Amino acid sequence: MAAGETIPFDTIRDAREGMAEVFWSLATLLSGEADPALVQLNCRIAVALKPDHDDAILLGAAMLEELGEYDLAEQAYAAFAPDHPSWYQAQMGRADALYAAGRKEAAIEALKALTRSHGDMLVVQAALGDMLRREERWAEAKPYYDAAEKLLPDPAPRGAWVLYFSRAITKERQGQFDAADLDFRKALAINPGQPEVLNYLGYSLVERRKNLDEALALIEQAVAGAPDSGMILDSLAWAYFTLGRYPDALEPMEKAS
Repeated sequence: MAAGETIPFDTIRDAREGMAEVFWSLATLLSGEADPALVQLNCRIAVALKPDHDDAILLGAAMLEELGEYDLAEQAYAAFAPDHPSWYQAQMGRADALYAAGRKEAAIEALKALTRSHGDMLVVQAALGDMLRREERWAEAKPYYDAAEKLLPDPAPRGAWVLYFSRAITKERQGQFDAADLDFRKALAINPGQPEVLNYLGYSLVERRKNLDEALALIEQAVAGAPDSGMILDSLAWAYFTLGRYPDALEPMEKAS
């Protein structure tokens, strides 16, 4: 561009591919709002018009998962060759489909293979950590969160709070409370006021009968950020109860119920 040379426009090469983009745009707009079958329909039309429309193939496969068509989702993800730029995304989707189908060990092995081929990608390391955490394999999950942390840019982006929060849970469940508290606080430093983190840290402190005044303040802040969360209101009631403030505990407990 600096040299003034003509740049070929090949994103949309003809009217047919232009129509594929229209249906792809509809699919993305409908995703999360409409029935997955309707999203899938628009993805299928986009792929029929442009067979190499990678984004439409990936979203369509995700919709097949939501519809419970796990075998079809796997087939869709298999359309990507290992040298394709979207292959790692397809493999992550395939692992999710395997997990949803109940083939959990196969899903974990698929992600482990991906960490060996694409271990320099934060999302890959974090995905395996998340899957192992869902299986309550706390000790196994932590090293993958550690690997993901090493791949964070400096300064860490706002979304990195999820990584620290997830790793904190694996530490807390193993009784590594001080280390867990550090990660909870790192998550809050990146995203102050995040209700889920405030609640988890506050509740953990209450359970350990540690820093009860701070624990109550954390949970009250969580309630302020998510006033309709029954889980967080329950934490507030339990904090009041632990402090012996029984009349104060009654209202949030009834509201949570």
